[in-house]
Amino acid sequence: MVTTDRIFVATMYTSDADKIMRYTDEGETVELCKWTVDIGSLPSFQENASMPTQNGFYTDFELGLELDGAEVRGILLYEEREWGRVVFDMLY
Repeated sequence: MVTTDRIFVATMYTSDADKIMRYTDEGETVELCKWTVDIGSLPSFQENASMPTQNGFYTDFELGLELDGAEVRGILLYEEREWGRVVFDMLY
């Protein structure tokens, strides 16, 4: 298994605009925080990574965001179960 295939960075942005933006080029945004996500703990990733294949594989998962006062948390979900959690350090 190539370990770098299981890790990626999710970047959260904020804006003063009254619209929902899906991409950073849709309006003025400010980077709020970054999350280095490791999906290597997910059962489907471990199972697929243990079987050699030239075509790669797909791992289904969800990222959740919790807002609680001044604290922002990210949650890694798989099959409606929590597999990881982080409290973000804000960049502002």
